Amino acid sequence: MSQRGVSPEEAEKVLGNQPFSYLHDDQWKTGYYDSGSRVFIAKAIDGNVNAVMTNVDRAYINRLTGGR
Repeated sequence: MSQRGVSPEEAEKVLGNQPFSYLHDDQWKTGYYDSGSRVFIAKAIDGNVNAVMTNVDRAYINRLTGGR
């Protein structure tokens, strides 16, 4: 996460937000998003973090969730 410029404290804050499910590459994942910091974190079904993105806008999250 630090390679992406996200501190462990900031990651914990994002992971404390309401999770959402989305389908990516035929695999269900769990996403967490913080609109204040614009950080997105994804976990695979096994619970491992497999994506950390910064500067993510709400439109990207809406596309992941199909506009839900």
